[in-house]
Amino acid sequence: MPKQVHRPVRLYDTDFLMKNLWLNLKRDFGANCNDISVDLQEDEKLVKSLSIPRYRTLERKSYYLSEYYYFKCRYQMDSLFKRYRFATDLYTDSELEDITVNKFLETQERIKSSSISSKRSLLVFNKAKEIIADILGSYSSSEHAVACRFGKRASVGNPKRVSYLDIKLRTLSGSLDHIEWFKYHLHGDVILKNVIEECPFRPFYNECDVLSMTTVPKSFKAKRCILANTTIGSFYTYGLGKVLQNRLSAIGLHIPTLQDKHRRLVRKFLGLVHMSQQIYHLPVIRLRLITYLLFSLKIGLQPFFSGESRK
Repeated sequence: MPKQVHRPVRLYDTDFLMKNLWLNLKRDFGANCNDISVDLQEDEKLVKSLSIPRYRTLERKSYYLSEYYYFKCRYQMDSLFKRYRFATDLYTDSELEDITVNKFLETQERIKSSSISSKRSLLVFNKAKEIIADILGSYSSSEHAVACRFGKRASVGNPKRVSYLDIKLRTLSGSLDHIEWFKYHLHGDVILKNVIEECPFRPFYNECDVLSMTTVPKSFKAKRCILANTTIGSFYTYGLGKVLQNRLSAIGLHIPTLQDKHRRLVRKFLGLVHMSQQIYHLPVIRLRLITYLLFSLKIGLQPFFSGESRK
């Protein structure tokens, strides 16, 4: 038997890789656009020395109204390090965790306490509630039941590595209301009821009234919050979401293509120049619209969720 040769493992410094990638991009873009070479001189010094915290906080002039090719080059350069964290970055792991959790809590508080401040906004969102009510109509328990499906990812009590249906059926987690609804649902779903009863391990219900939040990497300045739903909760909400999607599709509003449609409408009504001037403020405007809409939905959709008829 030939003797095995153990070769040393070669390690690679990804910080070095990202630094060289940025420098090469600047060189290539600068060959066709001299302004890139001139405007990014200070950035280049900081990247070469890996002074990342200073690079992150460097004040730069806005280039949103600049020439088209220059804008594309600059935007690509500025975005290159957005989702990469260096060994000596602006925030530590614990600081990122604190920033993410605090931002999440602030958003929840802001949504909870939001109100419509002007009569004009109130008129707009009252009209939006009327349109939503006409589209959604009344709640149908049979339509909801047919649309339900178990989730494919992690749920409370089932990590993603074991997020298989036969495993999930052993521990059916959910709130007390969801568990009661699911037991009632099984009377009309004979196949699912028989599958659960024939499981090798006798299933049990795990009552859960709190969802735990975890975080995963997102960017250099924040993490992404994840709250895994319960098994029955995801089953219930998937069906409800499917009902909403079907009713929107019935009037020509197809969710997979709505984003492109909205983008075209924004360009049409705002104009390219005006949109460029407002692009920085769009996240703020979008958050306010979502906040107001949630406020409207909380009132306007109540009969839909409670099963009352809309007349």
